[in-house]
Amino acid sequence: MPGLVGSRATALGTGLLVLAVVLYGLAASIAVPLQQRYGALPVLLRAQLVALVVVAPFGLWGLGGSSWSWGPALAMLPLGVLSTGVAFVLMTTLVGRVGGPRGTVAIYVVPVVAILLGALLLDERLAPTALVGTALVLLGAALASRGERPAAPQ
Repeated sequence: MPGLVGSRATALGTGLLVLAVVLYGLAASIAVPLQQRYGALPVLLRAQLVALVVVAPFGLWGLGGSSWSWGPALAMLPLGVLSTGVAFVLMTTLVGRVGGPRGTVAIYVVPVVAILLGALLLDERLAPTALVGTALVLLGAALASRGERPAAPQ
């Protein structure tokens, strides 16, 4: 992979990235039936409580080497409420309504937006592989978001 040559990427980091992508798909597949049965908000609440239990020991372990400041704490509020909270509710509702494969198409667009913003706002160079990858992502999103065709009458 040309992007990895000379970089500080490790096999562990790459493996964790692949694991995260697989778990995103798995999470949508597990969440859809639960959301359709119980609703989006109860499922999200329980998922967040489980995440809190899993992550809290790591936070407590790092607490000793940290310090408190109002600025960063207040800066996290809009990120947590808007970027994470509202986005989770909207995504969960969408996936519950249209199903996992069609609902997760929105996630495919995130790297495309990141590439475009990097090029437009940060004057980053667009590599040919990024353009090909963007085209493949958009094609995959279009294919995945197509509705099912009704069966032909027999």
